[in-house]
Amino acid sequence: SSLAPDPSGSVALPGLRAGRIAMEVLGWILTDWEACRPSDGSIPEDRLQEVMDRATARILDAPAPSQMQQDAYTLLEPEAGEAMGDGGRPPLLERMLLRGRAYAHGGSSPSSGAAPGGSGLAGDPGAGADAAGLAQIHFLRFWQAWQELLRRLGQPNGQGNDEPLAEELVIFRDTLLRHAASSEGLTGQKLASEAAAARAMSADQAAWLYLEEAAGRLSGNAQHAAAVASFASVTVAAATAAGSAASRGRQASPPPSPPLQHGGAIEAMGPAELCGVLLGWLHELAEDYSQGPRAAKARAVMDVCRCTRREACFQLGARSWDVEAAMMGYYGKACGGSSPLGGSAGSLMSWSSQGAKLRQNEVDCPICCEPYATGAKPVVSRCCFQVLCKSCHERLTQPAGVWPETA
Repeated sequence: SSLAPDPSGSVALPGLRAGRIAMEVLGWILTDWEACRPSDGSIPEDRLQEVMDRATARILDAPAPSQMQQDAYTLLEPEAGEAMGDGGRPPLLERMLLRGRAYAHGGSSPSSGAAPGGSGLAGDPGAGADAAGLAQIHFLRFWQAWQELLRRLGQPNGQGNDEPLAEELVIFRDTLLRHAASSEGLTGQKLASEAAAARAMSADQAAWLYLEEAAGRLSGNAQHAAAVASFASVTVAAATAAGSAASRGRQASPPPSPPLQHGGAIEAMGPAELCGVLLGWLHELAEDYSQGPRAAKARAVMDVCRCTRREACFQLGARSWDVEAAMMGYYGKACGGSSPLGGSAGSLMSWSSQGAKLRQNEVDCPICCEPYATGAKPVVSRCCFQVLCKSCHERLTQPAGVWPETA
């Protein structure tokens, strides 16, 4: 990690900026988790006040309107009692962090210095306890609570900038929490099975390969882990090797998901074990999507195609993060074709991203001389990279997407 703690042991709070993308917000969550000094994958209950102070600092540092900041502050305010003698309940953020910890009305919260009453749900990572009986704040609960805090501060800003993977990670996290709250707990086999299921439905399948392989080895399924590792090497090679546009569009068949096993002597994962698998993987993804190779490729596609970050990431993920193939796929979709350029895989012709980029300066169709309608994207021809409106393109092409003079 690049975090540099000061002599007091705290970590400087990186400044929030308006309009951040979802994967960058995930990076902030990971930064705040490390700043709260977790021990063995969890934060002891007696350091809850430090976590609440970190949340307060996030709100004060946010460039959000005052209404949003006030909304976020409600997460830190204790709830008043409903009757005389009713002491109310602790702040909502505290209850989210220690979910499963039962507070009786009138009971005090850990952040006030007194021990709460009640106990946690069995297997719930937010309600675990250490040897001294103190409740533990586990990473999955922290992630969930901090995401709600940042959401109220307007982070991320949405507006088509959220990557599909960010939504998939939220669903995956909540699925793990449901497993952890069950009587069996979250085992390595369940983690591997859920990672495989998420990868199979993901817009960026390559992003899940490391987690699936690591979880497979953790669960003792070395055969499946080896198959995932082999698939990962084939995917990387396909994305980097030079070749025809048609060959870049093909992907290796991923290994099938491992069967979910039940029973036996399989034990639930501990917080340190779970964090060891998740944190490094999430750090790498957040960095890659924020300022790494994936971010650079997404910007390239957005620059040429003038599409949203979400669309750019979707096109790139579907084509093993090959920039040229993603651009071809985007323009093929704009032309209504099912293949990258609107024709069959065998009819792919020459392609120039620079030629496609020229359309950014076009305001009128050179054939009908009509201005491009608001919201209607111009189309780039395959033969000479001419920019024209979609209506003229449809009139000048055959049903198969081939120019009449070349048919």
